[in-house]
Amino acid sequence: MEYGIIGNYDQKQDNFSPFIKKLKEYDIPVVTQLHTVLDNPNEYHLDVLKNAAKYSDAITVISNIAGDLLSNPPYSLEGNIVQIDHGVRAHRYRKEDRKRVKEKYGLEDTILISTLGFNSPNKGRDYAIKAHGEFLRGLSKSQRDRMVYVMAGGYHPDFVEAEGGRYFREFDDKFKGIIEGEGLAFKEVKDLIKLERKNFEDIIIWNRMLSDPQFRDLLIASDLVINLFFVGREGLEPS
Repeated sequence: MEYGIIGNYDQKQDNFSPFIKKLKEYDIPVVTQLHTVLDNPNEYHLDVLKNAAKYSDAITVISNIAGDLLSNPPYSLEGNIVQIDHGVRAHRYRKEDRKRVKEKYGLEDTILISTLGFNSPNKGRDYAIKAHGEFLRGLSKSQRDRMVYVMAGGYHPDFVEAEGGRYFREFDDKFKGIIEGEGLAFKEVKDLIKLERKNFEDIIIWNRMLSDPQFRDLLIASDLVINLFFVGREGLEPS
């Protein structure tokens, strides 16, 4: 359930509640997965979610924070609220697969950390950068030289185009300023194939939408994956 796709948002339209109400009338089990939980909901947001809880057998969220928000005022939802951790696409692979993919991208003999998926403001990438900077400062030079953090995934096109791209440019400049403020070097690439080892930076930014094969490749090659998401604030929604 996501506010922007259940009707005309500006007109506070709700096509979702009547739909799941009809399902319940036919004794069809309903589980509603929430896309967005706002910490400052308006009357429209509250009405939609209270109706969703009324006609759903369960409401599922991906974090404890979201569950706590729904259980307390102003939401105070009654019913079965279930946390299901944010998952990734399952893929069986062997140690040889990781070696093969790392060689494909020029990442052999490295420890690869990655964050994959859609990027947008307030998804926490700035916190990941600060944590990574602190982590690297505790390593020896030889250890640090083997580390590379790849942030891959495109920006939401609506965000990029809003106000002629002004918001995107401001966010992009601020984000890169955080990287430099941590004393980290970064490279923004158009493609990952193929990076020369001498050109590795602390951070590699690949701002493009990932195909399923690309996602699987980077997931397989990664020694550590940092998943980032956020509970939205009023006026901001996660993508």
